[in-house]
Amino acid sequence: MKKLTLLAFIASSAFGYAQVGINTPTPQKTLHVNGAVQLTNELSVGGNAKTAGSAGTAGQILSSNGPGAAPMWISGNALKSAVLGTLNNSSVTVTSNKLIGHSIKLTTGRWLIYVGELLESTDASSSTDNMWTRLTISSSNSAISTTGFTLLGSKLVSGWLAPSIASIGAYSMLTGVIPINVTSPSVDIYLWIANCDVVGTPPATKVGNNGENYFFAVPAN
Repeated sequence: MKKLTLLAFIASSAFGYAQVGINTPTPQKTLHVNGAVQLTNELSVGGNAKTAGSAGTAGQILSSNGPGAAPMWISGNALKSAVLGTLNNSSVTVTSNKLIGHSIKLTTGRWLIYVGELLESTDASSSTDNMWTRLTISSSNSAISTTGFTLLGSKLVSGWLAPSIASIGAYSMLTGVIPINVTSPSVDIYLWIANCDVVGTPPATKVGNNGENYFFAVPAN
């Protein structure tokens, strides 16, 4: 009876720690498949003897954590590329609630939108005659709206008109980043002048066809 018990213990231990090979006589891991694998349902990773693994969520991809560690699901944004916007090169007077016209089409996920816009003034500004200009984004080209996306931080890119030599006017560069989460399958984003806070009598200012302008987005994980 003691011999039978010992043999049963050895057999169960060998079975419990055995390596299984499919299409290979020398498996290198607990389960070694030499050939194609077809899954018709979910793939769960992680977990333990008492906790189920995770099947991730729609759009996620599997990422390695190195030898001896379970892989993990991460955002599919890791595979997305930067998206370049289309610039409107027509002259637009800088005033509150005005469409500049740059646009960019983005798909579902988190994005960082980079904005760079050169403002041209007819005369030099000063501390008493100036204008604080705020740029923002919208999913509409007829009104400022956030339909189809949510803001993850500041919605504004702002700055004063820069002082310069009076005889050649003035150039002011507004730059910044607006983080958003696109909730629709895709959405067109437009650049707007949100508002202008005027001090004194600032010079007439416009935006237009300038090589310094940019409007693009990169995925944010």
